[in-house]
Amino acid sequence: MVFKNIFFNENVCGNIKIALDKEWLETNSIGGYSSSTVIGVNTRRYHGLLIADSDETEEQILFLSKLEEQIIIGEDSYYLSCNIYPDTIHPTGFIYLKEFRLDPFPTFVYKIDETEIEKKVFMVHGENTASIIYRVIEGAQDVTLRLRPLVAFRSYHSLLRKNEEINKTFNVHGTVIDYRPSEEGSSLFFHHNGFHIKGTSLWYYNFIYPKESERGFDMEEDLFNPFEISYCLNKEKSAFLVATIKEQAPINAEHLEESELARRNIFIERYTYLGNYSDNPSINTTAYRYLIRSSDAFIIKHKDGSNSIKGGYPWFKEWGRDSMISLAGLTLVMGRFDIARNVLKRYVRYIKNGQLPNYFSESTSIPVYNSIDTALWFFLAVYKYISYTNDFYFVVDELYEGLKEISRFFIMGNDASLRMDSDGLIYCSKEHAQGTWMDAQVEEVEVTPRFGKIVEINALWFNAVKLLELISRQCDEEENYKRYSKLSEKIKENFMPLFWNDRKQCLYDYVDGNHKDDSIRPNQIWAVSIPFSLCPDMAKRSIVENVERELLTMNGLRSLSASDARYIEKYSGDWHSRDNAYHQGTVWPWLIGAFIDAYIKVNGHTSKSREVCEVLLKSLFHHVLNDAGLGYISEIFDGNFPHKARGCIAQAWSVAEVIRVYHEYVLTKKPQLISF
Repeated sequence: MVFKNIFFNENVCGNIKIALDKEWLETNSIGGYSSSTVIGVNTRRYHGLLIADSDETEEQILFLSKLEEQIIIGEDSYYLSCNIYPDTIHPTGFIYLKEFRLDPFPTFVYKIDETEIEKKVFMVHGENTASIIYRVIEGAQDVTLRLRPLVAFRSYHSLLRKNEEINKTFNVHGTVIDYRPSEEGSSLFFHHNGFHIKGTSLWYYNFIYPKESERGFDMEEDLFNPFEISYCLNKEKSAFLVATIKEQAPINAEHLEESELARRNIFIERYTYLGNYSDNPSINTTAYRYLIRSSDAFIIKHKDGSNSIKGGYPWFKEWGRDSMISLAGLTLVMGRFDIARNVLKRYVRYIKNGQLPNYFSESTSIPVYNSIDTALWFFLAVYKYISYTNDFYFVVDELYEGLKEISRFFIMGNDASLRMDSDGLIYCSKEHAQGTWMDAQVEEVEVTPRFGKIVEINALWFNAVKLLELISRQCDEEENYKRYSKLSEKIKENFMPLFWNDRKQCLYDYVDGNHKDDSIRPNQIWAVSIPFSLCPDMAKRSIVENVERELLTMNGLRSLSASDARYIEKYSGDWHSRDNAYHQGTVWPWLIGAFIDAYIKVNGHTSKSREVCEVLLKSLFHHVLNDAGLGYISEIFDGNFPHKARGCIAQAWSVAEVIRVYHEYVLTKKPQLISF
């Protein structure tokens, strides 16, 4: 089976305006990564060749920013690297860039007269190690390559400025160079096969990161170059530089390349299921294959053997809500049931007063409990786990007590601010106005305050009670079964009378006493899409049609109808401007999963519905192959056409939900349903 790689020729690589919006990402499954643009220009403070967790702190450190690359052919000198400085671009190595491709590593092919040089960048699975290999693929002459590593040793959230105290010395041990910027700091080890090392102690000043400027942040940085390595390069002899934060025996990058390529090929062949499309290498199946490969980037393995899910690259770490929503698409679809179990068990350990962590502090890894819905999304993840695995025993043995503890919390309430009312529905006061996924704040004020009885909270609550009803029946717990059954009937009886908006023929977003918020937002779609639906058939169809008409775009669902006076069409500007727009019209691709679930429920899982599903995903698949984080799906898009990608270049739940619905509704003939 042949699949086209992500590929751009000199027409794209030579157009700097276009090329700067195309970014590559390499990861190592323990949280570290490499990332830049297809022409090697770092446009973000988060770009670099080696970003990894520090041994001293919990935060991520940008160790190696980039390489200054000089090629000497005969008596002529050329630079392959490229940087943006104030009012200028220097050097302009992109003019020699013939092609960029992912196959699967980021691969750059430079052509200088008759000489072609290939560069590959990749990370090693399970190690904080970045490898860069150069090869002559055309040309008879020997080539001299000179590399100057530019180091930062800073938090990936911050920027570096010239520091006179920085260590200007380094240690050489055979083919390994040990550099540390200060006596107290970590070392960075450079493994190489060069023939000459020269100390430089140079500062490079005022790199400009335009993506930071777009986001309203500081955008200038200085970087330090401690030394230069020279190589002899020809068709028979490659050149490499391997940067790693762990001291180890000399490394041969070509051996690393062989083993890493074999590992990735095994992964993609093992976990890619193409169902009815196995003989159709279309744009959709090609993009799907890339997404399967990319899914592994979000699965983090910890030193104790446990697993978690990283929310997104470059700046999101672990978020509970995101993990629960992403679980099916990142693990269950591919049969990675052991990882799914590890993630679920991890969160059961963190149940506290009936709640699950919304996120873990980046500086301390301490869990933060400030969401209402994370624990309810946990039930949906458990439902999916059972549907895919039939592993009822694991759920009973490892998860059931935790599920009951969560339900007791919602039934009893922690205080007057969060409780189950006599109608069986969950009430949340203004104190929890940031408790749902629409949680943006500007100067500690919620942009989209949602309180009272919230539509998706109660849809998820009903789903949770129904799941407990089924599990208790399987466990022959007659008393529990009757209690959950009675409660689920009460919730269903009272949900529609409270939330149905007869004038707009859809659901209110939230209800607080006499106030009924009639904003057209995507949250109502979960009342249809969840496994145990709350709505009669006619209402389901009307809700889906309403969401389709008001919110559906080529890249997902808007967070607010464009007809609303509060709608913001573009996610841009400084932090305040962007947070104001975050849930006020911005498009979220992960929501396409719930919309397709609901659409299939209303229209049936037919061949026509599968075709509609493919159409709905077509633009996102094009995005996977062409824009932003290549091979991934971005966090968000602008509300208005052309729906420019924004936010993180690779978001876990965006990737996961597209994988899931494409697998469940296009590649298979029937959706995955619970089987007990």
